[in-house]
Amino acid sequence: MKYLAILLIFVAILSACQSNKPAASDEITTSQQPTASIPSTPATLANEIQAGFKEIAPARVIAQSTLPTTYKELANHPIGQKGQIVFYENTGDMVRYAYKAGKAFYPIGDIGEGHYYADISILETRIFGKSLVRIKGVCGANCMMTDYLQIDSSGVSSLMFFGGDAAHIDLDQDGGLEILSRLSGTIPTIKIVKMLGQQLMETNVNEVLNTEKGVLYDNEKKLFTLGVDDQIRGYRLDPSGMFVLEPTP
Repeated sequence: MKYLAILLIFVAILSACQSNKPAASDEITTSQQPTASIPSTPATLANEIQAGFKEIAPARVIAQSTLPTTYKELANHPIGQKGQIVFYENTGDMVRYAYKAGKAFYPIGDIGEGHYYADISILETRIFGKSLVRIKGVCGANCMMTDYLQIDSSGVSSLMFFGGDAAHIDLDQDGGLEILSRLSGTIPTIKIVKMLGQQLMETNVNEVLNTEKGVLYDNEKKLFTLGVDDQIRGYRLDPSGMFVLEPTP
């Protein structure tokens, strides 16, 4: 009996200890809970971006031909002592242009729509150490085309052609001129041509700055501007070939 009493007391103590033990739970404590993911800030551009210049396409050599049977000259512009740029009607709605020297005739292509003929401009210029002829034409309400011709003893070639306007500006403030072309279209797109060493190079600013909304150029501030994260950012072209973010005032 004595041993039975001791055994019963031991069982009672053990039961009391079990009842004070916390119950098991499926709940995850704060320290065990996975950390909630924080929404990331939309990707922004770096403060310095390589301009990404690459060689321009080879010049298009203009082959000599004969006068079209439907040739009807509208106007001409003397080039040098013997040649001239001539504008003539096409059978369609476009005005065509060519280089003409004596009996030699070099048809180049279209330079604008017929009813915008009065807006065609021609300029003899020197840029990138070359004597060139720049011809601009209008092909619609928001459409321009610009051709740079190189005419010398070796023949006639279209050195650069832009589907848009083109201006000569010292974009990187290094004392030399670059060509800035605003391409035609609903999205403002800019292309730059620059002489690096002895090679003509070009870059598409929209592609470099990775924007589909368009890029504008502020000539007064010498900045390329675009919207990033609901803010306007301005980049300048550095002589080193980098687009550098201009601090916001």
